[in-house]
Amino acid sequence: MKVKKDYGSKPYNRCLSCHHRQVRCDGPRTSAMELLRWCEFMRDMKEANDLTNAEIARRADVSIKTVEQIMAMKPGQDIYRDTARRIEDAVIGSSNQYPCYLAFEEANPQDQQKLNDALRDLERALNDNKDYRTALDNIHASYNAELQTIRDEAQRKIDFLLAQIERLQRDNDRKGEMIDKFILEKFGQ
Repeated sequence: MKVKKDYGSKPYNRCLSCHHRQVRCDGPRTSAMELLRWCEFMRDMKEANDLTNAEIARRADVSIKTVEQIMAMKPGQDIYRDTARRIEDAVIGSSNQYPCYLAFEEANPQDQQKLNDALRDLERALNDNKDYRTALDNIHASYNAELQTIRDEAQRKIDFLLAQIERLQRDNDRKGEMIDKFILEKFGQ
């Protein structure tokens, strides 16, 4: 089992164990770092992400020698900004969303308050939606019960009328038989 390294309290070390890293965050603004601090941070981030120098070189499309020098904290000379960007993308990852989610939350307390208010409003709206859904379900159930009552009543009327028709047909048939019998008796045909 790999032991978690204690990175101390240097600037940006919070990023190494941040749960927003590679999810909602593009990483810190590393251009503010001194070159050796940048090399150290890239090395620490490489370890935090379980990467090898070869993986970084391949992803960044730079030589393995360049990566090894950076990870050994012996860059020799300043590094081109494009090379640094490609190495950062390979080591930190890039979601192209925010430079630092936590910095956004901490640097903008009024925005954080707005976000909290919006989340509270959203939760209230979701609860209202549940209430509306319950009311709608109750209305639907009531409608179905009323509709079933109307259907049952209509069926009773239909059954009654069918019984009346059947009785009238029997009466009509019986009267027809009586007329036929009377004609036969009277006229003999």
